[in-house]
Amino acid sequence: MPADTRKRLIDDIRTSLLEITTGNGFHQTVKQVLKKSKNTERETPASYPMIWMEIGAESSPQPSYETTGDLISSFMIDLVLGLNPPQNNDHLDDIEDFIRDVKAKLYEKPRRIGLDDVQWSVVVAVDEPSMIIDKSYVEARITVETVLLYNPADP
Repeated sequence: MPADTRKRLIDDIRTSLLEITTGNGFHQTVKQVLKKSKNTERETPASYPMIWMEIGAESSPQPSYETTGDLISSFMIDLVLGLNPPQNNDHLDDIEDFIRDVKAKLYEKPRRIGLDDVQWSVVVAVDEPSMIIDKSYVEARITVETVLLYNPADP
């Protein structure tokens, strides 16, 4: 995948996730979307809700099914949703609402507007939410796969 497409894709998803606000009709207002290396320690954030983007694996380019010379590859991003629900709130209900918010935002434009080579960007997995007792927050992991179709001969 061209490096600029990879960077634009990450930036586009990050910008889109920052549009999750109660003013836009969502359950939560995302305060931060941070890019983190996969499997690194996440410090307790100062403000919630927040999302950590863990940039994942990219598949090797393969010829597309058409005879155009285009290549197809996929790119994975794990979104880790961090939420500190208020006392006496059901943390599972709150994180489920947050998961719905993120999925709804991602599906507003699964082709990632402005990135013509992106075929689709979809949620392929949602892990079970878990309470992080020592850090007093709940988190859930959402895996997003983006499939790209591009011609390596194009500038």
